[in-house]
Amino acid sequence: MRAGVQQGTQYLDLGCGAGLAAEKASTNGADVWGLGAFEALLDLARSRRPDVNFHLDELEDLPIGSNQFDVVSGFNAVQYATSRIKALLEAARVTTPDGMVYVATWGEPNGTEATNIIAALRPLLPPPSAPGPFAPSNRDVLRPCAKDCGADTTDIIDVE
Repeated sequence: MRAGVQQGTQYLDLGCGAGLAAEKASTNGADVWGLGAFEALLDLARSRRPDVNFHLDELEDLPIGSNQFDVVSGFNAVQYATSRIKALLEAARVTTPDGMVYVATWGEPNGTEATNIIAALRPLLPPPSAPGPFAPSNRDVLRPCAKDCGADTTDIIDVE
């Protein structure tokens, strides 16, 4: 895992969905919490990893004390927050001073096969009030969003 999640890492998976990242982190020995917005997906995540603390809640108001996690990640989650800024500020708040927040989003719509998949799944996606899957895909959107949260963007990479 790029974040160096290992034995003893305090790890929070924001928008954990069915729990794949949480499962990988737990397998690496991390103490894992997962937070999601859909109970059915959380039930699936719990069935995969009963040792992980999975919770139903919103990204913009985390029910967690400050400075709790070494690594906080959001895989295709932050773009669905009503406020990306609030979600990222909350992620930063619960991260230890030496910790890292990792955000993964879809690539730009014209350069990814996901565009067709998202179009087919549109009826199953969050309501239109959410910004949508490609909202922060452009690098010129990601960096200012991080800056607005008081964070530096260490790295922006493309993953196949």
